[in-house]
Amino acid sequence: MNVLVISQMYPNTANDVSGIFVHEQILALKKNGINVIVVSPTQWIPFYIGLLPSKWESIRDIPAEDQRDSVQVFHPRYLSIPNSILYGTSGYMMYRGIKDKVNEIRKSFEFDIIHAHAAIPNGYAAMLLSRKLNVPYVVTIHGLDFYYSIHRNQLLKKQVEAVLRNSSKAIVVSDVLRKIGEQHLPGTTPLITINNGLNPERVIAQPADIQKQGEERIVLSVANLKERKGIQYVILAVERLLKENINLKYLIVGDGPYRPELERLVHELGLAQQIVFVGQQEYHKTMQYMAACDVFVLPSWDEAFGVVYIEAMANAKPVIGCMEQGIEDIVMDSVTGFLVKPRDIDDLVRVLAEILTHPEQGIKVGRRAQKHVLENFTWDKNAQEMVRIYKETIKA
Repeated sequence: MNVLVISQMYPNTANDVSGIFVHEQILALKKNGINVIVVSPTQWIPFYIGLLPSKWESIRDIPAEDQRDSVQVFHPRYLSIPNSILYGTSGYMMYRGIKDKVNEIRKSFEFDIIHAHAAIPNGYAAMLLSRKLNVPYVVTIHGLDFYYSIHRNQLLKKQVEAVLRNSSKAIVVSDVLRKIGEQHLPGTTPLITINNGLNPERVIAQPADIQKQGEERIVLSVANLKERKGIQYVILAVERLLKENINLKYLIVGDGPYRPELERLVHELGLAQQIVFVGQQEYHKTMQYMAACDVFVLPSWDEAFGVVYIEAMANAKPVIGCMEQGIEDIVMDSVTGFLVKPRDIDDLVRVLAEILTHPEQGIKVGRRAQKHVLENFTWDKNAQEMVRIYKETIKA
């Protein structure tokens, strides 16, 4: 079976961890006998838009064609305006930008299915390609479509509805997303939950060598630094824990637009010695930090699933996430991890203090978490479910 994957989210020369979960799923699909080629469209910015952030320079330099772990990846360009301006046209513009490359690919790779990751813009482009080529498509919703796009304006909501309605199968990565979709988009293609996974061989790592003062306990967050990731609440919780004489160091791995605000907060609180911004790291190095920490915390909201949680759990670490988020598919509170109220510093302080002052409890929870994840949340299990979906689609 041949599958064409369309996903903006995919590792590239500008960002080695972008969409790593899509890449990991594809590697598992290939092990399960599925042939895959990836079209990962890259934004092209009109030359007359000046003074753009440096990241656009690295995006511009992404090669038109690449190969990653035996996966053939194409990066055709499509017209895009920064800051989500004219976002309602992004699906059509993506279709215009990739259709010639897709037609070229089809001459030597007769794909049976198109698999789009996210409804806007990838799924919309896949829908137009499906009509033109008479090839069915499936779509996976990872969160942004339901948390953001359908609430932005009626045009985007109708586009998401159209993508779901015309798809052969519509997949969500958590039950929280399924419930949101059923509430706001009734009458579209039934939503199927297939959780993301991990590859134990790539995730379980040797601990990084972290310099510690005495018996410091290591608290870790790994995230794209945005406000909704809740790192600011962890920083405020750390300040209170340090005042209670709990010996800890807080490491923040990742980068993003909210980093200056977080750094300002750390500076104002005088915590530069106890809170370290590690920056964005290569994947294997990030996993080494996972293996070295005592507790992983990410009190994020609007979180569809969160692969980082299961990566930490696979390394036998107790994790802390928020209630009523995708993590509830994975974590049973105080059994395989811990759940706190969103934006609640008191709750965060309570749970962190419990784990840090009773390390034996955290170790037990971490071991149960590791067993649970390795038995239920691997990319191999995910790929088996996807193969079933593909076969049902072709038979329909």
